[in-house]
Amino acid sequence: MNFAFLLIVGLVGIMAFGIGQAKPNSSNSTQAENSVSQSTQPTNEQLIDVRTPEEFAESHVEGAVNIELSRITNISEDELSKEKDVQLYCRSGNRSAQAASILKEAGYKVEDLGSLQSAADKTKRRII
Repeated sequence: MNFAFLLIVGLVGIMAFGIGQAKPNSSNSTQAENSVSQSTQPTNEQLIDVRTPEEFAESHVEGAVNIELSRITNISEDELSKEKDVQLYCRSGNRSAQAASILKEAGYKVEDLGSLQSAADKTKRRII
């Protein structure tokens, strides 16, 4: 009888503990799920920093790839796909405008985001 009593008390305690647990705020859990799913979703854009490798190493927009302006004229489709939109930026917007012109002539779909800060703002990504 002691064993049955302890078993019942134990089960009641487990059930009471489970029921007493606070449910997560649905808006908070949804926000967290959305931010995770947004960061893991494949994008149809290629974010390209056309500054020098030294400038890129100092800071760049999170997720960007560095392809220096001087390499843009000789870029291959292995490095930069024509199937995806190309987003360009640089320090002030001058080099990205030059790169955009070159890539548009080569048949790429291009968006010139301008400066580093402008690119971060437009893509809603951090500068790292």
